[in-house]
Amino acid sequence: VHFQKGRCYEVLGQHRAAIDEYSRKIKSDPAFIGSHFALARIYESLGIYDKAVASYEQVLQLDRLHKQSILRLGRIHTQVTGDRKRAATLYLRLAEEEAPTLSSFEQLEYALGRSSALRVVGDVAGACAAADEAVTIDNTSNAAHFEKGLCLHAQGNHGDAVRSLGQAVNYTSEAQELSQLEFFLGLVHTAEGNGPDALTRVGAIGHDLALDPGIGTCGKNGQGVPVGVGQPTLLIEGPTVGGTAAQPILSWPPPPRTRRYTRT
Repeated sequence: VHFQKGRCYEVLGQHRAAIDEYSRKIKSDPAFIGSHFALARIYESLGIYDKAVASYEQVLQLDRLHKQSILRLGRIHTQVTGDRKRAATLYLRLAEEEAPTLSSFEQLEYALGRSSALRVVGDVAGACAAADEAVTIDNTSNAAHFEKGLCLHAQGNHGDAVRSLGQAVNYTSEAQELSQLEFFLGLVHTAEGNGPDALTRVGAIGHDLALDPGIGTCGKNGQGVPVGVGQPTLLIEGPTVGGTAAQPILSWPPPPRTRRYTRT
């Protein structure tokens, strides 16, 4: 009864009442996975990530291969808490299941999560394979092209990394994401040099100092705090951009962007 009432309150958007009903169900039946998962989902939607993490972890104590909890918890640790090692452990745990049944959206998220996880543990070749899989699943996903660019950059293949990041820029329309992608693309462009050396060759600093309008997250050992980032435009003398056989990276106008929707 409490679980069904919680579902009704959740549909109505009465989250506090839903939380109370799910909590009552957990108290009477602590082994019922549905209540823990529903509670975690609500906490995540409200941005109460510490409680969401605790509830998802409770689900995984009852079912260590609960795919939705693994995907959602992995996303929180990757994007919010900064605990990428825990995210890696979760995604690789899901890989233990020989053929997990996933929707097309979940397949993309799973491939991206595996790629990120494998990069964390140092398996760059495996990460690149997973990133290729993500691009194959959805060639219009900016996240897939961005992850592939990161993997290629980790391999030292800077030219192909720049092209993949360029594809991510082409498939991005949101201004904040676009600025972040273009900033990282600029960093990879200078990958044939090194940061400390580049800082010694700053010839001019622009008058456009500003913080990014978005909020980033700085994390360590499972802890995360919101941070702001920004800098003025810099003129760096003599950088090597794209090597001696550079190819066109960005196309303009970008190719038509398509969206895919999966009914669940």
